[in-house]
Amino acid sequence: MKYKTLIWSGCSHSYGSGMFDENNHEETEDLYTKPVEWCNPKCYKDFPNVISVKDAMRDVAARAYPNQIGKEMGFENTYNLSIPGKGIESQFRKVTSFIINNEDTIDFTKAVFCYQLPAFNRVEILDTTNDNKNRIDFLNYNFQTLEENNEISMYYFLNHFDFDYYIAKFLMYLYEYKGFIESKGIKFLPFNFINGPVLNEYKEIWPYLKSEDYMTGINGMNPSRMWEQVDVRFPKRITLIEKIEFWNINWEYPNKVKTLKEEGYCNDGHFSPKGHDALTQNLIPQLKEKLEI
Repeated sequence: MKYKTLIWSGCSHSYGSGMFDENNHEETEDLYTKPVEWCNPKCYKDFPNVISVKDAMRDVAARAYPNQIGKEMGFENTYNLSIPGKGIESQFRKVTSFIINNEDTIDFTKAVFCYQLPAFNRVEILDTTNDNKNRIDFLNYNFQTLEENNEISMYYFLNHFDFDYYIAKFLMYLYEYKGFIESKGIKFLPFNFINGPVLNEYKEIWPYLKSEDYMTGINGMNPSRMWEQVDVRFPKRITLIEKIEFWNINWEYPNKVKTLKEEGYCNDGHFSPKGHDALTQNLIPQLKEKLEI
C-alpha cells in the first residue's frame, strides 16, 4: 500500500469515550492496579482481558474505530490524536505538534490525516486563575456545557462570543489548515458524521444566525475603514466549503452504528463497542475508494 501512516483526530466519538470512568483518578494513584469502573457490567464481555484502568485504556483505544481501521487496512502505524470535549483549536494544535515532533521520523508523503470535525461552538478560554501556575488550564465550553456559576465563561459568552463569527472563523481556519497539511505531503480528509454530501447540508451543519451579508459585507468579518486601498470581503460559506473538499461519507451504511444508550449500557450517546465495530466496517471501503487502494 502506498500509504503507511494513518493519523486521525476528532472529538470523543473518535476517541472512544463513554465506556469507563476515564477522569476520576488522582495523580498519585497507580492506574496499573486500580480496578476499572465500567459504565455497565456488559463491558466485561466486550473486554474480557481488562482488570485495571490501564488495561481499559489500552483495549478501549484498540477498539475505537480509527485504530481498527488502521489495523484492518494494513497501515504500518496509526495515531489517534482525538481529544474528547475539545474543539478545532485544541485538536489542530495537537496535530501540528505531532507533525513537528515527527518530521524527521515519519514520511508524511505516505500519510493520511482523517479529521472528524467537532462542533464549531467549542471555543478555548484560557483560565489563569488556577493555583498551580505550572499548569495551563482552559475552560472549554459550548452551549451544551456552559455552567452558569462559572464567572469567567459566563462573562466571555455574554460579552465576547458571536455564534456566526466562530462558524466563519473556523471554516477559514479549516481551509488554511488544509494548506498546511498538504504542504507536508499528507492526504487530508476532513469529514462530518452526516450521510451524504456536505454541500447539500452546509446551512444546517454550520448555520448563521444572521444573514450571510453580516459576515461578508463591508462591515463584516474583515475590519473596514472610511476608505480601503483594497476592498477584500470575507468569502461566503459555500466558497470555503468547496475549497476545503470534504470527504463525504455514509457513516451508517450498510451497518447501523449504535450508541451505548441504544444498546442499554448507560445513558450515553457515544458509540458502543459494537458501534465502533460497525463504523469500522462502514468506513473501510469508503476510505479505500477515496485513497484509490
